[in-house]
Amino acid sequence: MIVSVVLSMFINILGGVKLLRMLFMIIQGLFALALLIPSIAVGVRRMHDIGKGGGWILVNMIPLIGSIWFILLAIKDSEPGPNRFDK
Repeated sequence: MIVSVVLSMFINILGGVKLLRMLFMIIQGLFALALLIPSIAVGVRRMHDIGKGGGWILVNMIPLIGSIWFILLAIKDSEPGPNRFDK
């Protein structure tokens, strides 16, 4: 989050210098892309810990309510003992 904020600040500061602004926009996009798969993996793992399928991370796609719902699921206690996803 901090890296994204810093890159956004550089993009806003360098608004008049098109080449540098474009460079920081590309860096920010690559950074977001690099964090996408690990973020999905952590979300799926958390859903598995509470006994839900990994598809439950898609609840985030519902505007506003989905994010709140996912946060509530994520803070729920894990299932005690092994669950159906443990091997």
